[in-house]
This record gives sequence, structure tokens and C-alpha cells, in this order.
Amino acid sequence: MHGERTERLKRDGSAENEKSYQGWESVAGLSDVIQSMKEVVILPLLYPEFFSSLGLAPPRGILLHGHPGTGKTLVVRALIGACSQGNRRIAYFARKGADCLGKYVGDAERQLRLLFQVAERCQPSIIFFDEIDGLAPCRSRRQDQTHNSVVATLLSLLDGLKSRGSVIVIGATNRPDAIDPALRRPGRFDREIYFPLPTFEDRSAILSLHTKNWPSPISGAFLSLIASQTVGYAGADLQAICTQAAINALKRTCPLHEILQSAEKGVEHGRVLLPSVLVEERDWLTALAVAPPPCSQREAGIAANDLVSSPLDSCLVPSLLKPLVHLLISFCLDERVWLPSSLLKASGSIKEIVFSSMERNSVPHTFWSSYLHSLIQQKDIVNRIGTILSSCGLVQLGNHCSLLASHVETHNNFGCSKFGSRGSHMKGGLPHKLSGFRVLVAGAPRSGQQHLIRCLLHGFMGQTVIHKLDLATMAQEGNGDILTGLTQILCKFLLLQFAMLQ
Repeated sequence: MHGERTERLKRDGSAENEKSYQGWESVAGLSDVIQSMKEVVILPLLYPEFFSSLGLAPPRGILLHGHPGTGKTLVVRALIGACSQGNRRIAYFARKGADCLGKYVGDAERQLRLLFQVAERCQPSIIFFDEIDGLAPCRSRRQDQTHNSVVATLLSLLDGLKSRGSVIVIGATNRPDAIDPALRRPGRFDREIYFPLPTFEDRSAILSLHTKNWPSPISGAFLSLIASQTVGYAGADLQAICTQAAINALKRTCPLHEILQSAEKGVEHGRVLLPSVLVEERDWLTALAVAPPPCSQREAGIAANDLVSSPLDSCLVPSLLKPLVHLLISFCLDERVWLPSSLLKASGSIKEIVFSSMERNSVPHTFWSSYLHSLIQQKDIVNRIGTILSSCGLVQLGNHCSLLASHVETHNNFGCSKFGSRGSHMKGGLPHKLSGFRVLVAGAPRSGQQHLIRCLLHGFMGQTVIHKLDLATMAQEGNGDILTGLTQILCKFLLLQFAMLQ
């Protein structure tokens, strides 16, 4: 029986290797991630003598984590494809975390030991555990004893990798906090690689990659428009939009409904040949209109995973326009505050509109804050500001931009907006010495602070990592203990900030 399982595992590994995985050319964006993967995987596997000559132990475990759909599995497959293009080959064993769990006691532990034994015989080799949080969750008194035994077995196997030559274990998860902490120390998972949501440039590259073989690939100004309208979308979300746009073009150019009905009934002369289609701009816009929320925002209904960012709805603009403009101008005036390029451009344009109006009316610039109340009563000014906010994705105005001025309220419930900042920042681009800045938005209860903050954070989506801190997230992170959850969240945030500054 043991021999049969060994042969089956070898065949499974060979089957994975026979798949024609493409190399790094199949991945768009993620340049920093790809470089890190090369350093911690390819270098130890293909050049082990580099570490042995220095008397160092090479990395044996890598944990990939990030939002769903950001390309964790895709990058691993591209890694295998890149390693298979030369003369040397790397054995590849892929397992889903939950698939390793058997229905009999001790079966999961035996499968894990056998997997590591076969990987050792086939080295250099890679073992990839997708959704590893299902295999090795946090151990606790409430946890099932079977899971505790599986985690303990995996820990011992990872410890044994030091004497097993060129065997590397890669784990991927959307919830690194759900993995047992003992796995996340050097010597087991030596390196943790974060997969961020794609930036504007990355989204453009991803869309171009998925459409490069189309009769009419997306490009130019329209590519920039789609990329700017998909802030917070992961690579999988963008691929789904490309697929939907192609289906929209097919439905527009041929009687798809009739073809599908004929296929269901059965056709005598085989399948109907579909015509070549050109995906037009209207197909993309329709795909965007019907697209579900991105993967990073789909866990609705759970307070801990409530939306962190979203554009301001048009119905909220009349009551929140003044504090929003106030915050944007404050951002622009403070040279220490780092802003993404789109937010920097929007705040600068709005500041120019306000200050130009003050100069025409001989009002000193120092009184800009008190001048806002009378300024937003002017219809043309409000329309110009609304167009700017809409173009950068902060506000969803639709066709109602010209009606804003007639609905602006004369009073606002916000008491104040306060700034506090420290450290060194850069306007636009990436921050080099980012030690943080603080903004307090205060006012009467239920006067829209949460909507305003979500709107501002939407401008940072895809450009920096955003963590939400409230009672729900602290309770979830600390398994019911608020103080422990707060400590863990702050520690993870500080570690991530430190990693970004390296």
C-alpha cells in the first residue's frame, strides 16, 4: 500500500510538471513580488552552492498572502514554468490545504509524511499548499484534536527540511492571521511575501495582457479610463471584466440566444461557427456596469470586513461636499502629506479653483476655510469641482453634476477636520520616509463621517495598504480579546511599514 501511494504521488508530481505552465511573461505587474520569488526560490534551488559556500541555511519555506485574486497561485505556476525552460527541471507538487485532510484518524499525517518523502527523492522540488489556512489553522483548546495533530506533523516536517537538500515549501492564503503562529517563524516559513492590489500601472498592464491576442486589444486613453475606474480590483476581477466584455460583444454581433437554444436541442450538422467579434468601448462600459464588487470587498455582511473604501454617492454630495473639499485642500497645502498621483492632481485642481476665486474677490488666501461656505453656493464652481471629483473616482455623480448647486445645504453637521503629521513625505509617487500622518474628522453623530473617510480612502486604494481598526476587527483578530487583537493589528502594520521602507 505504501509503495502504491508513493508511485501515485510521483505520477501526480509528474502530471503537474507536464502541464505547459508559462513563465513570467504570463504575469502582469507584481514586479516586486516576482523579484522576491526569484531570490528566495530559484536561487536556493538552482544555486545551492552559493549558500553552502557561505555556511548559510537557504530559505526552505515561503508564505504568500494577500487579497483573493491577486495572483498568488498564478505566480507559483509562472515560477514553475520559468524553472522548466532551462536544462534543469524542478519537481512540483501542488495540494489544496483541505484536500490533505482524510476521513480517517491519522490519514492526513501519513499523506503529509509521504508527500515530503517523495519530494525529497525528486529534489530539487517545490511543494505548494494552496489555502494553507485550511490545513494548519491556529491551534487552541477549542480546536479539534485532529487538526492539532496535523499542524504538529507539518511543523516537524518543516523543521526536517534543513537536512533534506533542495526542497522548498510554498504556502498561499488569503488569511495569514488564521494560520498557526508557529508556522510563521524563520526556519519554517522564512519569508512572507505580500501580494498587493494592483496599482493603476499594474491594472493597465493586466488588461493589456488579457487582450493582447484580441482583434482589437484595449489601448490608449480608453485603457487608462478602464484602469482608473477599477481601483481596488484584483487581477482575477480584471480578467472577469475582460471575459464579460468579450461576451457582450458576442451577444451584440450574433444571435447568441438562438445559437444556445439550438445547442441545447442538438444540431444535425455540428456546432455553429461563431463569427469573429470586435470588442468595442460600449462592451467594456457594460461589463463595468454589471461587474460585482471586487474580491477585496465581497465579504459584505460581516462587520469586521465591511467596505473600507467606496466612492461618495451622488445623493450624499450636497451635504458632504464642503468637508470633502476642505480635507482635499488641507492635504494639498501640507507638504508633508504623501498623496497618490490621482488624488494629488484632484486636490491641486480644486485648490486652484478656490484660490483663484478668492483672488478675484480680493480675499486673502489665509481665509480659504471660511470662504468655502459661500463658494459652494455658486453653481459653476460646484459643477467644476464635481467634474474633478468624478474624474478621479472619488464621487459617483452620473448625469446629475449640473444639479449639485441647487441642492447644496446651507449648514453642515461637521464640527471640525484636524490634521496631525510627522516625518517626511513626498507628493506623488511612492513615499521614501513614511512615518505616518493623522487626520481626525469629527462632528455630530450620523453626520456622514464614515462616508467621507471611505471616499478619501478610495483615492488611496491600489496605491498603499489599508488596515481598518474598529471593535469588530480587533475582536476578530484577537479571537474575542480586544486588547490582543489591537496589539496584533498594530504589530502587523508596523512590520509591513518597515518592509515597505527597505
